[in-house]
Amino acid sequence: MRDRVCSYLKGLTRSIAVFAVAGFGCKERQEPAAAPPPAAVARLAAEGPKGAVHGVVRFSGPFTRKPPQQVSADLVAACGAEVEDRSVLLHDGALENALVTVDGAPLATTPPGKAQVDQHGCAYLPPVVLARAGGQLAIVNSDQALHNVRGKSGAANVFNVAMPLPQTITRPLPQAPGVVELKCDVHPWMHGWVAVVDHELAALTSAAGEFRLDGVPAGARTLTVWHPVLGTTHVSATVAEGQVAEVAVDLAAH
Repeated sequence: MRDRVCSYLKGLTRSIAVFAVAGFGCKERQEPAAAPPPAAVARLAAEGPKGAVHGVVRFSGPFTRKPPQQVSADLVAACGAEVEDRSVLLHDGALENALVTVDGAPLATTPPGKAQVDQHGCAYLPPVVLARAGGQLAIVNSDQALHNVRGKSGAANVFNVAMPLPQTITRPLPQAPGVVELKCDVHPWMHGWVAVVDHELAALTSAAGEFRLDGVPAGARTLTVWHPVLGTTHVSATVAEGQVAEVAVDLAAH
């Protein structure tokens, strides 16, 4: 019985996806900016004097937010009448969900743990998740709706699961750093990203565009700032022992 139900759900997912694309002429959204590859620099020593880096990431360039996605009547109860595009979240120029990492950061020494993403209102929340290589991703479906979660790293499928009911499932993440893109085959506007790193010197910016990295080896350091839609830049910071280096980043200027 279980096998027949699973087979039915998989077939239903494929049928809905084909119907949406072929019947309504839906197009794939433009591919996001590629994730930065791991920096080709030597790993910094884990021991020795350390400081911190605090900063704000902004985007001052022109940007037009995509209009909200209108949903069909049968999904209003689960999704609302429309779904806001959350791929780029700007608050008076401050950029939320930008990933900031230290190039050459020492390999992590603590267990990778578990990250989480929620399918809520027919959107991935948060749209960008920070996770550790070799860790796990808890995928929550808070909607009374069928979702299909496809995670891809480049051309490779990391996982592909149907979630017909509110539930939580857990899937392993890649052992190597990179980005896992999340898409829903049933609702093609749903798009999220899991940034996978193999160290502890990484942070996502807050709604105020702020980040803080503690335990950064002292010295001249390079930070990589990446956003899945707005791209990548690199900034320098001089870290002194016991001090907090301040940096300001404008992705539009790079």
